[in-house]
Amino acid sequence: MLPFLALPVVFFLGIKNKFKANRIIQLFGYLITIVNLFLIIFAIIITIKNATSNQFISDLWVKTGAKIVVLETETNPVGKNNVAKLVEGSEYGLHDLLYKSQEKIKPETNYIRSVFLKKSERDWVLIRQYDGITHKGIWFNISEGYVGKAQKGLTGKIESYGNGWFRCSVVNKTSEMANQERLQITLVKGDGKYKYKGDGVSGIFVWGGELNEGKNNKSYLPSQYNLNFNQFYRENLLRPLNTHPSYYSLYIVTVLVFFLLMFFTKKRVVDLLVIIFNTLILVLISSKAALFSFIIVLVFLSTLYIRKSKKHFFLLLAVLSIFTISILIFPKVKHRIEQSVETVLFEKNKKLSTYKRILVLKGVLDFDKEALVLGKGNVNGERLLREKTGLDLNAHNQYLQALISSGIVGVIFLLIYLFSPLYYINNLKTEWGVFTVCIVIVFSINFLFESMLNRQWGIVFVAYIYSLLKKTSIKW
Repeated sequence: MLPFLALPVVFFLGIKNKFKANRIIQLFGYLITIVNLFLIIFAIIITIKNATSNQFISDLWVKTGAKIVVLETETNPVGKNNVAKLVEGSEYGLHDLLYKSQEKIKPETNYIRSVFLKKSERDWVLIRQYDGITHKGIWFNISEGYVGKAQKGLTGKIESYGNGWFRCSVVNKTSEMANQERLQITLVKGDGKYKYKGDGVSGIFVWGGELNEGKNNKSYLPSQYNLNFNQFYRENLLRPLNTHPSYYSLYIVTVLVFFLLMFFTKKRVVDLLVIIFNTLILVLISSKAALFSFIIVLVFLSTLYIRKSKKHFFLLLAVLSIFTISILIFPKVKHRIEQSVETVLFEKNKKLSTYKRILVLKGVLDFDKEALVLGKGNVNGERLLREKTGLDLNAHNQYLQALISSGIVGVIFLLIYLFSPLYYINNLKTEWGVFTVCIVIVFSINFLFESMLNRQWGIVFVAYIYSLLKKTSIKW
């Protein structure tokens, strides 16, 4: 979307013969920054809204054969109103709540999910776990307050909180290949029971569902004190744009490189603020390709400027430090990186996209020689890849994609196009020359993780930036 927004700027500046490539990228950078600011504001609004409303009303909780009714007069375990009632449907089947946003978790680790429950018309509840591999549960009697049947590997406990409320908890150790977890609350008619025909009226009161690492519950805080910051990460943060994290992160890295070099020349505070803010956004989106390419660019620039300018070198070192610390302090980002490293080194976490990329690479290497030399074309190539891997995916690697579609000749032409901007560099000592090298590095690395020239998001942006890189007489 954003590349298309920038094209009118190119047109109107070019039509007056005042086309300046650096000015276009600068305006594009300000546009990206404004959009990112909007994304943060939107995430804050959604987070506050979720914290002050009943959590079970949220679309994250999927209702199957049931509905949620909020009762303003019913009090929860901390003496406040605004309690949800899970009401069964009138049909035969399951009547439950399922937390849609499956939490990323660690394999072979104990997790405890808990929820506060109170009898209304129904006495029994089934609480289930799902880690991507196993799906088991424990039955609870919330009328008399005891644990019923428990499936193998699970531990259940129930605690009284007064006024008919019980905190029901299920503990399990995730399987070796687990990478997600969820909380599922099901109305049942008895111990060990599942489906039944509901009456459309009966149900239970529910409040305060959560998932935590470990075997023991934490002190539950009311939702207004227990903010969920998931809205600030990856797809959730980008939801208003409906765009892919990898491609949007590529835009941000391009902007960051440009503003770093522009700050070296202009030394404006606003440019420094743009750098810091967009660095944090890049970390929150946590595209592995973008993170890796940005680190490589920072290392390249540090090597280039260590003798040329100490001030520039220390600025780059500061940005690298902010970047690294941000990855470490945001637990979801850190966990995502750790899982990817484990998958590459030990082929764990087989549900991750990283593992699927490994399967794709192995599948391509298993192609016959004729296919690799001449290629199979887009349609036949992807069909052959599906046959080899069992995955309905493209290569997720532009080099492999070119090899599958057009063979070695296609890869050669791709490399010529990829490195062609270097031909137009008159002087590597200029900021524009350095910027050109950095962009080639960024695109080269991102092509390892995505088939970017097979999607409009990638084609338009790469072609747009490369057309600007041919402007050699640029003054900053």
